[in-house]
Amino acid sequence: MTTGPGTRPAAAEDEDAPVRRRPPVSLVLCSVWVVLVLASTLLAGLLPIAGYDEPVADGATPPFESWPEFLGTDSVGLSVLSRVIHGAQLSLAVALLGTVIGMAGGVALGTAAAYFKGWLATVVNLLSDVVLAFPGLVLLLAMASVTRPSVWSLSAMLGLLSLPSSLRIAYANANVQLGRDYVLAARALGTPAWRMIVREVLPNIAHSLVAFGFVMVATFMIALGALDFLGIGLPPPRPSWGGMIASGFDSIRTRPYLVFVPAAVLLLTVFSFNTIGDRLRERADGRGGHL
Repeated sequence: MTTGPGTRPAAAEDEDAPVRRRPPVSLVLCSVWVVLVLASTLLAGLLPIAGYDEPVADGATPPFESWPEFLGTDSVGLSVLSRVIHGAQLSLAVALLGTVIGMAGGVALGTAAAYFKGWLATVVNLLSDVVLAFPGLVLLLAMASVTRPSVWSLSAMLGLLSLPSSLRIAYANANVQLGRDYVLAARALGTPAWRMIVREVLPNIAHSLVAFGFVMVATFMIALGALDFLGIGLPPPRPSWGGMIASGFDSIRTRPYLVFVPAAVLLLTVFSFNTIGDRLRERADGRGGHL
């Protein structure tokens, strides 16, 4: 096929076309798992499963011996599947609410400190250094031991612990954006500070904040599982993954599934949130290509 002086070969056009990369298999599987966990949590009341406090057998039933209780039952005949699904409700509620609290406070303080600088930046950074100086888990255990555990109290404690980290993420990214030409031009036009932050800065640092939020959800789920395992987390009768691991630990030799099932669900959920967060962070940094 002949080509004129004003045309380009088809091969050259193909080389200039953008290359669409397929998302990694691990990212797809992790996304499917997160959607499955969220869907089962939101639709727990509509699923054909027993209640988390409703006995379905006389005693411990091994997995894959009945349907729909294919994960077996515990020592008093409660469905492990039902308790895992209902336990996800509390774990995700506390983790997500704690992330929202910590991110909201951190982003507000971090962007304000980056914009106004001066004494505000000094005070904010000093307070974040003070909080970060304490071991996070020790501080969380101390606060949990003197408060009545509930979804709101645990979420507030986790949000407080994540405040310095989210503050630093917001402060660093906002500092970069505030030095860009479009911000300098908006400042020269007399744009108010709140409009500058909301309309100019926040949309351009949203990718980094969302990526950090996924990682924080995974971190909070581990912290909540540790508190539940130690007996100072969410109280019964509502199930939790950490509480299920603790209650089945004494019978791990005879009925190991009582520990391994909630532990595996917690592991897969934390791994999935971390994987998605890392991928979003790579994309925000410009190194990860397309999702």
